[in-house]
Amino acid sequence: MDNPLWQFSLRYYRAEGVAALYVDLQDHYGLNVNLLLWVQWLAEQGVEIDETCIVQAQQQIKYIHESYVQPLRKIRRLQCKTQRQEQPSPVLKEALLAAELLAEQQVQERLYQLSQPLLASITLPATPPAAVAPDHNLNCYLTFHSAQHELPKLMRCVQQYSAGA
Repeated sequence: MDNPLWQFSLRYYRAEGVAALYVDLQDHYGLNVNLLLWVQWLAEQGVEIDETCIVQAQQQIKYIHESYVQPLRKIRRLQCKTQRQEQPSPVLKEALLAAELLAEQQVQERLYQLSQPLLASITLPATPPAAVAPDHNLNCYLTFHSAQHELPKLMRCVQQYSAGA
């Protein structure tokens, strides 16, 4: 399950400000962090997406996201809010986080598999694959969720990441 999308996501999500912003967008607009990472990775690969692509991706990951990622996230967040004397052991906390990350990795594996025909269909341009403007795919996904006004915040993260890469 280790693939280029997962490796990109691990690097990008650790960049300054990314995790906080993506979780905020997830909590306030119902955006899927994995889909945000996926559309951004596709842009870096030179793949431009549209609404149809987003719908297909959401359908592809719906079961794992709703059956595993969301419930595990809810449990993990709930345990963070409980009183100190009721806190589970650190081993249990680590196991919950590991299970949530494994479910996220499953989601990304499905997205990566969905990407294969998209990647195969592009003809490599004379310039490097960054031919797709980094904001196109993000804006497409944000617009789909009526959150396009958040694009400038996302683009600041993209620029910071690109400057550090």
